[in-house]
Amino acid sequence: MNFPIRTYSIWKQFRGTTVLEDLCLNVPEGSIYGLVGPSGAGKTTAIKLLMNILRPSAGWSEVFGVNSHRLSPREFAQWSIEPTRRIVAGVRRQVPGAKIIGFPRGAGALLPSYIEATGVDAVSIDWAAEPSLIRDKVQNRVAVQGNLDPLALIAGGAALDRAVDDVLTNFAGGRLIFNLGHGIQPETPIPHVEQMIRRVRGNGIRN
Repeated sequence: MNFPIRTYSIWKQFRGTTVLEDLCLNVPEGSIYGLVGPSGAGKTTAIKLLMNILRPSAGWSEVFGVNSHRLSPREFAQWSIEPTRRIVAGVRRQVPGAKIIGFPRGAGALLPSYIEATGVDAVSIDWAAEPSLIRDKVQNRVAVQGNLDPLALIAGGAALDRAVDDVLTNFAGGRLIFNLGHGIQPETPIPHVEQMIRRVRGNGIRN
């Protein structure tokens, strides 16, 4: 039997709190599965792990037989670039001139080819993006959105100020939409969000 989606003992922790524990999932071809559970059970986290938005603390997953966190250039073109290109084209057939931001998590050096092939207007980058690559090969083509580490936002204090300053130092010389490198975590203190906004505004960046 063919299993397009498989997970192998996936664990995910956020700052010491276990969100997923030993998730083993085999989804047969042609089937429809639903994830059911109370709020906080890890449903969204599981989907984000499969989509390579989050990385597991342990274990791994496969989508169509490919480790979803280790795509070769050919696999990246097949599973990231080509679907995005079709989505962008379909949206613009309905809404000509629509502005679209892509988020090819983990694209690395393949990011310029993603931009060229898909026609997106901006790209989101995570906190692991190489600043020189983004400045030299990306911001001269499109705007970038990101890339504050969500854990720095949770930490707050001087660590957060340094992380904000790093983003601005690296990318504010070009087209930048200041944002997180990934979604805000539920446990993030609201005062830390306020601190981040004050720090960005204090550097003269428009919101």
